[in-house]
Amino acid sequence: MRTISTGALAAALCLALPAGMVATPAFAAAAPTPGSADARLKAIYDAEWTWRQKELARDADEDSPSAPTDHLPRVDAATQARHLAYWNNVLAELAKIPRDQLSPEERVNAEVCETIIVGFVDDIRFKIYEAPFNADTFFWTGFGPRGGFSDEKGYKLYLGRLKDVPRYFAEQTDNMRAGLKRGFTVPKVATIGRDKTIEPYTKADDSNPL
Repeated sequence: MRTISTGALAAALCLALPAGMVATPAFAAAAPTPGSADARLKAIYDAEWTWRQKELARDADEDSPSAPTDHLPRVDAATQARHLAYWNNVLAELAKIPRDQLSPEERVNAEVCETIIVGFVDDIRFKIYEAPFNADTFFWTGFGPRGGFSDEKGYKLYLGRLKDVPRYFAEQTDNMRAGLKRGFTVPKVATIGRDKTIEPYTKADDSNPL
């Protein structure tokens, strides 16, 4: 199996950018003329970005520009299929944009946008989500904020995400079982000792839920 998926790599590249640049394409050009190829392209990637942030329920911390949420993303097969349909439609809309009518800046943005979306489509088409962990990245880590929150709302949203952990874990577990049925998983040697990282959840006091 691929240890790093194309979609994950594209997302990692986006997240590696300074916070102020994450939500913008390669170049920040002047406002395009309404109805132009540039304007049509910008409408597509702006809408996709907004949709993606909502669907992926990004956890907003000091290093994230996205709005905080009170829940974790849905990762079940039905949601994956819905995402696939959406991103395929985005690709279809991108294909309608005449590249020769784009400004040099937006031509680059079109290539970047298409590359990222193709990566997301390929990941779902090949069901990469059925192996949601590898030797150093696990779906059950990263819930703790790197710092505190600035107001009461931030803490309440965080508590909401914590309450959503059981549902999120159940969907990831179903995905892994589906992957195992088709022999799709990381090598056994890569899982040795990884069970220790999930023990805090298995030892949680069920009599005192959040």
